[in-house]
Amino acid sequence: GLSDQSVAEISKFLIQTFGKVDIPAPELNAIAKNALQDKKNQDGKILCTLLSSIGEGTYDTPIELAEVERALDYYRSLEASF
Repeated sequence: GLSDQSVAEISKFLIQTFGKVDIPAPELNAIAKNALQDKKNQDGKILCTLLSSIGEGTYDTPIELAEVERALDYYRSLEASF
């Protein structure tokens, strides 16, 4: 997986580039469920491209809905003014 330093660097870049959207905690599950509707999913599994390092990804990696929720929760924890 990514080092803590890489995660921090990517997070900072994303917030500085795109800004921060407020996601209310009660909405995490409903938003995460949208991942179930992605056209790249197969056989009811959520398939994602995940970073193995900056600039390198692994494709069609199956993940669970709970992992989408944890990712959204991590995003919520980020400071808007990195």
